Amino acid sequence: MKFLFTILFYFFVAAFANAQPAQRLTISNLKPQPGETIQIKYNPAGSPLQNSKQISIEFNSLCKGEVWIDTATIYKKSGAFTYAYTLPENAKAFFIYLNSGSAKDAKGGMGYIYKLYGRDGRPVQYANSEAAMLLRGGYTPDYGISKNLPLARKWLDEEFKLYFYSEPELRKTYYNVLKEMKDPEANKWLQQKLETRADADNRSEDDVEFLVWGYQVLGDKEQYEVWSKEFKQVFGNSSAFFKQTAFSMMQQKDSTGFVEKFDSIYTYRRNHFGMEKDKMLVSMINHSIPQKMIHFNRTDLLQKLLDINPFATKPDVLKPAAEYLSDKKKDLSLAEKYMHTAVAMKEKILDSITASKSGMAKERQETLNQNTLADYYDSYAYILLQNGKAKEAFENMSKTYAYSKGSSDFWNKRYANTIAAAFSGDSAVIYLEPLVYKHQAGFAVKKMLMQAYETNSEKYAASIQNLEKKMLADKLALKKN
Repeated sequence: MKFLFTILFYFFVAAFANAQPAQRLTISNLKPQPGETIQIKYNPAGSPLQNSKQISIEFNSLCKGEVWIDTATIYKKSGAFTYAYTLPENAKAFFIYLNSGSAKDAKGGMGYIYKLYGRDGRPVQYANSEAAMLLRGGYTPDYGISKNLPLARKWLDEEFKLYFYSEPELRKTYYNVLKEMKDPEANKWLQQKLETRADADNRSEDDVEFLVWGYQVLGDKEQYEVWSKEFKQVFGNSSAFFKQTAFSMMQQKDSTGFVEKFDSIYTYRRNHFGMEKDKMLVSMINHSIPQKMIHFNRTDLLQKLLDINPFATKPDVLKPAAEYLSDKKKDLSLAEKYMHTAVAMKEKILDSITASKSGMAKERQETLNQNTLADYYDSYAYILLQNGKAKEAFENMSKTYAYSKGSSDFWNKRYANTIAAAFSGDSAVIYLEPLVYKHQAGFAVKKMLMQAYETNSEKYAASIQNLEKKMLADKLALKKN
């Protein structure tokens, strides 16, 4: 009987295993090490890429706060795609992105995510935490990877279990994951961590910064003031202190406390221009704080800070600033000035980035550039239109339409609006009719065309009918070919 049970058990296991879907993507070593060359095999059967003869394969190596991206075009051979790739020496984890045009395979939202291992067979330090970051969202939606907070938490727990000394720099991340999960124990967990650090005999700069941050997050004003005072007294010249100052500025609900801290941040930025290594602090000074300045209507402070900001960050500061001014109708002339500068700078930056690429990477970069510039030209056109500069708005919106290839209903309508504002009669008809012909016109655009004909006449009806007939005829011709 025992023998029969054993046979049946193994038969069941084998049947279950055979019923499982085969792995589409496999790598030569399930525990790859940094610097190792791995062999990748991808069988697209049953995937969105199954009919593709060539695909783009993109390797995103996570190198502790940095992402190294390598792209290649590979061709199907014997029903599968193969490729060899050497992992960077400083990589902690990586994921593979597979696509062909708009079609992509992201493993059903799970992503092809891999951790890297040491010679002892354990994940290297930060392998789990870097992989966890992918699942928090923000970076990976465009790659088709879905947010998975429970798994992100699990991997962070594994990181702390293997490397307890990773915990201090990741505790804020861990708390934020708990909060996003709406874990009722999140604040309790943070309180315990804070009390442990507060009672420690030897507190590092990071410890005190964590205490200031944590008590501010919990809304404990008394403890926040206590530790803020110690932080300033002991570590008042450190980047950690100024990062906390910047964080505190972002929590301000009125301009008074914000402006009080501005001189400190401004002086620090001026004295450490090009030398600051803390990416979070740089991001806050270059992006978050400027946007807060606009919110408080302190464009004078924004301009002062922009004067010492790195060239490359200015477009990303100026664009949201211009959009905010435009939306609130606070200062449209300044909004136009900011957006004009942002567009010119972004064009130069993207041209420079493209020039450094080659092959498929260059092609992909050009596509990304066009999408980015389409957005910039759209914002600029909208502001110009608000300022009564319809012809200039049309020039910029034409670029948006060209780069987007008429694929965006939102931009098509904005394009039509600028046409209607800049032209009338036959001049408007010249630009509006192609939108109808290319099937890129909704009711609102067709109404604009009708108005361009000056009256709801037979001419309008006949034109629309002829355009739609021509469009149908062209489609039929394409099918025959």
